[in-house]
Parts: sequence; C-alpha cells; structure tokens
Amino acid sequence: MATEAEAQVQLQDFQNIFSLEGKVAVVTGGSRGLGLHAASGLLQAGASKVYISSRKASACEEAVAALNALPNKRPGAQAIAVPADGSKMAELDRLVAEVSKTTDHVDILFANAGATWGAPYDEYPENAFNSPPSSRRELPLKTPHESSSPPPLQVLASAPSVLTELMPTPLPKPQPSVWRKLSLLNWVRDIF
Repeated sequence: MATEAEAQVQLQDFQNIFSLEGKVAVVTGGSRGLGLHAASGLLQAGASKVYISSRKASACEEAVAALNALPNKRPGAQAIAVPADGSKMAELDRLVAEVSKTTDHVDILFANAGATWGAPYDEYPENAFNSPPSSRRELPLKTPHESSSPPPLQVLASAPSVLTELMPTPLPKPQPSVWRKLSLLNWVRDIF
C-alpha cells in the first residue's frame, strides 16, 4: 500500500497538466531574454500561436525564425512577429489590431516589455516611476475595454512574477520595475 506522500506525487494525466495545447499567447518584450525564453516555453508546451512583440522589427523576426525552427513544437504551431512600441498607445492599438487579424482570442498575455534606468534606489529619477512600462498597464485593458464580452485572458505573467517564484530569497535591493510589474499583476487579478 502506498504511503500518503507516494499517493500525492502520482499525478493523474500528467501529459495534460501543463499542456497549453491550442492556446494563443502574446509575449511583449519577447525578442530576447526572459520574454524569448517564455515564448519558447509556451510554444513547446503546445501553444498554437505565440505572438512576439518588441520595438525592433528585426529582433522580432530573428526571434520568430528561431522559435519556428524549434523541432519539438506541435505541428502547425507558429510564432508570429508583431513589432510594436508598448510605450505608445497608437502602437498598442496596432498590436491589438494585428493580433486580431489572425485570431479571435488571446489566452495568455506575458507582459514583459519595459525599460529601467538601472539606477540605485536612492538615485532613481522620479519621472521614471511612471514612464516606459505603460504597456504593462494599458495592454491588458485594450481588448476588454473595446469589447462587451468578458476578457478571454486566462494567464497574466511578467518577469518579476516568474522570478519571485524561482528566487530563494527576496531581491537584494528595491527594484522599481519589479514594483510596477507586480502592481499590474495584482491589479489585473482584481479587475478580472
């Protein structure tokens, strides 16, 4: 007879627990770093479409080429480049419009785009607190605001939310970009 621990580690239907089979994802800041790693993971976990967005079109195209060359993605799965500057509302509108041309919903938004000054906390410029990461605030609202139906968003993640799960200890110094991302994550959880 199995012990309690042995019974608990037996995962039923393990193949499908972490499956993203058929899901559609948008990854902002997805052309490099954690955003590109997230896009790779989403595609390899079964997502049917992963939209990569960042300011530089050439970086998006390079990332998409690498993602589409992955040997272990699902048949028919694809990464799609949609370059956009998330700090400009017109660009966010264009991002939503471009994604809407090839899908009628988004299941996963990985809000990773942004910038930071890298300054020590006591030297961090005041105007930087409300600056480039506007895409993290506005993008999750674009589609729901323009639609009468509830948002299809199922998952919202960002670099800090992933990092806080992986880090054994807290960040050594206050990180304003982390605060902004985490505040958006909690805000979206509250309104949706």
